Amino acid sequence: RNYSYPSFKKVLFIGVLAGILLSTRMIFGLCYAIYLIHGLRTKQLTLAHSFVWGISCVGTLVLTLAPLYFLFPQEFWIQNPFNIQGTFLIQPYWQPVFLSLAIGLGFFCKTNRNLTLLYGVILFLVILIYIGTHLIEPMADGSFIRSERFWDGGIDISYLLFSLPFFLFYGLSEDESIIEPAI
Repeated sequence: RNYSYPSFKKVLFIGVLAGILLSTRMIFGLCYAIYLIHGLRTKQLTLAHSFVWGISCVGTLVLTLAPLYFLFPQEFWIQNPFNIQGTFLIQPYWQPVFLSLAIGLGFFCKTNRNLTLLYGVILFLVILIYIGTHLIEPMADGSFIRSERFWDGGIDISYLLFSLPFFLFYGLSEDESIIEPAI
């Protein structure tokens, strides 16, 4: 939430932390999109800082995935975090929709405090759509609701909790400063 980067060293460090978090759940990339768009739009983040941040984030992600590739080169292309989280859990055509939504939220955000709220919103919406797509689908008997997925492990509603820390932090923060873009 804080764009104060006194040195490239700190930008690099934050990018490494972001890459580690991204290697655990790819969905956090949507939060990064909101963060970068808002920071660049409000001129709190320079293009150079965002470039260093992005390179260190992606570099760290690649480093965390490299051992899996080198240990299992054939299996990596079939069973990797991108495939599991991006195609197995939800249809791939949703990915550009989610990215467009995140970018739009980044442009919509007017305060640094609202960044936290929008992180929670994007995470909640993506997981809600994931749940919806697994619950509502046509079946052979003509019905559409697959309520058994709640009980057989077909969906995991606990993923909705990803958004909870962001909603709590937003609710407890009091910073109301508005950042006007210098356009």
